[in-house]
Amino acid sequence: MVPGCGKGGLLYCRFGVIFHRSAPAHRSGPGRILVRSESMTNLSSLPVHFGVGDMTVRDPDGLVEKARQLGRGVLWQHSGDVDRENRFASESMQALRDAGLLGFYVPTELGGLGGDARTYARIAEQLAWGCMSTTMNWAMHAQQVSIIAKYGRMTHADLLHEIATKPRLVASVTTEYGKGGDLLRARTPLVIDGETIRLKRATPITSYAMHADAYFMILRASETAPESDVRALAFRAEDIRRIQKGEWRAMGMHGTQSVPMEYEGDLPVSNLLPGPFRPMATDTMIPVSLIGWGGAWLGACKGAYERLMRAERDRVSEQGIDPDKDSTFARLARVRVYIEMLESHVYRVADEYDAISRSVSEGFQFRDTKFAIALTSLKVTGSEIAFQIIDELVQVGGIGRGYLNNDKFAIERVFRDLRSGAVMQNNDRLLETSGRLLVLDAMRIVE
Repeated sequence: MVPGCGKGGLLYCRFGVIFHRSAPAHRSGPGRILVRSESMTNLSSLPVHFGVGDMTVRDPDGLVEKARQLGRGVLWQHSGDVDRENRFASESMQALRDAGLLGFYVPTELGGLGGDARTYARIAEQLAWGCMSTTMNWAMHAQQVSIIAKYGRMTHADLLHEIATKPRLVASVTTEYGKGGDLLRARTPLVIDGETIRLKRATPITSYAMHADAYFMILRASETAPESDVRALAFRAEDIRRIQKGEWRAMGMHGTQSVPMEYEGDLPVSNLLPGPFRPMATDTMIPVSLIGWGGAWLGACKGAYERLMRAERDRVSEQGIDPDKDSTFARLARVRVYIEMLESHVYRVADEYDAISRSVSEGFQFRDTKFAIALTSLKVTGSEIAFQIIDELVQVGGIGRGYLNNDKFAIERVFRDLRSGAVMQNNDRLLETSGRLLVLDAMRIVE
């Protein structure tokens, strides 16, 4: 019997939040529990949600083809300059605006595309063929929009419409001095004076901060609330003052222009999203972000691989098979295996998330520690496999095509960009969390 569980109860964990169930469950597939929402009691008194988007994309293949053309066109065309000049990829982002992709997760009735996870990952894959920085900017924007669309469809309908039609680029203000990138904690308190939010917030890093048209921000619920009690708000850039406090001097991902910032201003309390932030993060923001990142890593690897393979095919057609190149062929074959592993992992998680979202829309709610661990696995193994792929391609390319900064192949640039994968939401901390989830999952008890 676990403390806090009544007789006949069941303790289990979802994304690090412990739940108690006393009602019967409907099991759908191995290890998967779908329960009617009225049978759930959350021990931390959080409302429960899952899924994202309308999942009503009318022409997913057409969108993916448009992304393919953008990735191999304008994004690839400007990626070298963006990297060398250490600047925001403004031309590439404008192309995404013009293509309507900033409204991917906006509901269709508000002018958006009503996106789903599989199409989201496919688009990220195609865009990243040409530019990782632009793709990550778009994926981060999409994760913010996914939350606003799910939790603020009624309260933030005007902003959602503008995101899809103006369109507005949304940046995430979640990092903080003293707590790093921990999404589920906030130190700066929410200060409300009557009907006005008195905003004053500093961040060590905000991606594309000075190029955003709107912001999604988290704050501690009040001056007396614990750091784990977090609220979220969304607002337009013109409604506050923003000050850049430093530069982006990084190994790679130059086009994200992730800089330290300060934000000040007075906002109406209507900018707050209803409810606590924790379920927004665990059920929407984290899954969407990791699926988007996975698609981006996959696309960057495929782009580098295809460009190098094309050169290798040209060499073989001109010179024939060189017996001394046997190790190169083996490395290329190994890279192909790794790419297929990464691809399988990305789309398996995306498909499962879409299935969860459909179940929720039918009145069920999803509880499965295995899916939480699958998300962590996608982040950890995905980032590590992607870097292993590009490391092999550097070896195949040698000094001229792999190690040197070369716009024709961009292997060296992709190497630097992909190194960021393991340090964004640090892999070691995620593995520790997964270990705790495995132990808690083993504690599920029915008395």
